[in-house]
Amino acid sequence: MNDLERLARRLEGNLSRLLGRRIVIPVAEAYARRCGCRGHALYVRGLTREDVEVLADVLAEELKGLGEGEPAAELDRDLVRALRVGRWCERHRPGRHPALMPLR
Repeated sequence: MNDLERLARRLEGNLSRLLGRRIVIPVAEAYARRCGCRGHALYVRGLTREDVEVLADVLAEELKGLGEGEPAAELDRDLVRALRVGRWCERHRPGRHPALMPLR
């Protein structure tokens, strides 16, 4: 098991305990996009926008283990699609891009 997998399993357990329901992270990956964005993503099942608003500081701290960069939640309406840490291009910067909610 590599560091990315370990962090995903630990975060899965911590979030499940904190929220009192099962949170699943089926995919953890590193990415580099044409636009210049690069980082790590943890795709999440069972996490909502409201959960992220309440736990933003906890999530930001946990996601430090993914490396340097700005943490964000990628949203699909009121559900969280992924938790990301990355270096962002101007177009995709959390808070500027409507689907990326900053965690700080």
